[in-house]
Amino acid sequence: MGPVTSIDDNAFKDNTTINEITIGKQIKSIGKNAFDGCENLKKIIIKSEKLKAGNVGKNAFANGSDEVIVKTLKKKLEAYKKLLKKRGISKNASFES
Repeated sequence: MGPVTSIDDNAFKDNTTINEITIGKQIKSIGKNAFDGCENLKKIIIKSEKLKAGNVGKNAFANGSDEVIVKTLKKKLEAYKKLLKKRGISKNASFES
């Protein structure tokens, strides 16, 4: 079995037990509604440099916490900020590298 390269549609939809996730370097795509409704998800760490608008599904981060913090690589900070806001992350989310 090889490395995980994608997160399926609805993979963690409405999961209220997760509060932190790390999206590894190998992740190339995140399905639609993957983290939709994860209202206790407060910290997202993105190590991947491969995420683009075409491979992050609609509402992937919708209906989550208003207090979420996203940490990512400095060179991807602005691109991921724009991308995740289009994919439903809270307008109050804070982004840092």
